[in-house]
Amino acid sequence: MFSSLGARVPNSRVLDLFSGSGSLAIEALSRGAESAVLVERDRGAVAVIESNLALCGFEARVVKGELAAALDRIVGEFDLVFVDPPYGLALASVFETISAVVPLLSEAGLVVLHRRREAGVLEDLEAAVDGLDEDLIIEDHRAYGDSLIVRLAHNPAKGDR
Repeated sequence: MFSSLGARVPNSRVLDLFSGSGSLAIEALSRGAESAVLVERDRGAVAVIESNLALCGFEARVVKGELAAALDRIVGEFDLVFVDPPYGLALASVFETISAVVPLLSEAGLVVLHRRREAGVLEDLEAAVDGLDEDLIIEDHRAYGDSLIVRLAHNPAKGDR
């Protein structure tokens, strides 16, 4: 995934939702990201994130709590927003999350979504993106084993960003 992001990672501002162990944000920081904000609701996972950040020698803001409340406490623009929810989270909830982070996305920013690769999931994602009011497009999608990585960007045809 990071190889496909290439030059977009260095000096980027990263928002990592459903952070788990913090591996996505930590990988971005190791590849030169300027800063990272990690959001996680599980207290045990937050402790793991903080430990992993310390072990790797990185500083980042960790926002604890339910996603909606956590997003209310985050300001600024982000160049990369990682959305890696549990596989069981309904697609509608995933796109509710993406809709909530669009105002935090920089003009050239990307939402990087990780989903389980299943029959019809890409078509469902395309239909959901078409239904969003934020005028996002699927910039790229790649399958890796049982995973699907989808990059969402502002629609360049919108032109008023």
